[in-house]
Amino acid sequence: MITHDGYKTDDIIKNISRIDPSKRFVANKTLVFFDELQEFPEISTALKFFCIDNRFDVICSGSMLGINYRRIESNSVGYKTDYEMRSLDFEEFLWARGYDNLFVADMLEHMIKLEPFNSVMFSTCSSLFLDFCILGGMPAVVREYVAKGTFLSFR
Repeated sequence: MITHDGYKTDDIIKNISRIDPSKRFVANKTLVFFDELQEFPEISTALKFFCIDNRFDVICSGSMLGINYRRIESNSVGYKTDYEMRSLDFEEFLWARGYDNLFVADMLEHMIKLEPFNSVMFSTCSSLFLDFCILGGMPAVVREYVAKGTFLSFR
């Protein structure tokens, strides 16, 4: 465990470097990303030390943080900022695909008024919604799909 020697920045950086010597930590140019924080609640104690040290930017994430937040004993109050992030909704997916607010408004107006789409709009919206359902709304996945225009990179 990277906190075996303590929670100070140098102790954690040293242990990460022992695990993977290819990792380089350059002051004021390195972002340290702790993923699935709820699985390693002791890392939250280290956040205070990273903040005081101020050489590295730190981001923490956790898909189950809202559920397992109580497991984290030390919360580094005053040394972190919490953000709740969600996956993209369908409207945001459309924006990512390059559709503008006019397209979205037209689609929503048809839905609200229960007016049928013409065949072009129906085909387009159906296809887009199927893509959205397949991809989900995770921004990195959507970004890669938009950039490459294919599902092939997700094998």
